[in-house]
Amino acid sequence: MSNRDLNVLNRVKNFVQCGRVVKSNPPTTSSFICSNSIGISKILNLVNGHMRLKVYNFQIACESLGIEFIPANYTIERDSAYLAGLIDTDGSIVFNFPGNRIELNLEFRNYKESNILDLSEVIEGGNCKKLELTKTNQDEGKIFMSVRYSYNTVKNMMPIYNYVKNNPLHCSFKLARCMKIKEFMNIRKYNKASWDSIEYQIYSDFVLDWISYLNPNWKNIPFVKKLNPSKIYSNEPVQ
Repeated sequence: MSNRDLNVLNRVKNFVQCGRVVKSNPPTTSSFICSNSIGISKILNLVNGHMRLKVYNFQIACESLGIEFIPANYTIERDSAYLAGLIDTDGSIVFNFPGNRIELNLEFRNYKESNILDLSEVIEGGNCKKLELTKTNQDEGKIFMSVRYSYNTVKNMMPIYNYVKNNPLHCSFKLARCMKIKEFMNIRKYNKASWDSIEYQIYSDFVLDWISYLNPNWKNIPFVKKLNPSKIYSNEPVQ
């Protein structure tokens, strides 16, 4: 995981009381590693019955340690914290500038388990869309097939906010983005104001603050040049 998400890995380590967090390659990332059978057995028993992705390797690990594999229910129940864990590890909270909305997306390699995952009920009032994608690596000619689960409409924004409020994320970067949704709902109408108006400056300030938090690459986002921030943001958004 990205080093900005070390809080997630440290929480895992503290919860299972074994293993260690180490630097990975590239150096901007870190991993949680447990290499002794006692610790691995403890972790397997903790997540057994809840494992829905990468099941094949999990079953092999269970068999090697004499643990009976317990299949999980792939329909995630209402307000389950399982989704919060997926968001922490595999989710993306993005700002759709043309659509003037904040979206939640989760994308996995397309295989049996990821394709039967049912997130339709977990967020109250939310509407999850499933999309199967095929991408081609032009350099190597490889084809990558994935499945994406998206909450990508304006009507989904407050349900996302309410879900995360009840099931706080441990990735501070994503948590901060979700917790700003309620504020955004009050000012998103300002994107239609004239470019030199105070209202559009308020909108621009919010968007720049949102995209710049713990994001060193915010200046590379194409729509930044369409914003008109106040003097506070004339040089660089406040981190």
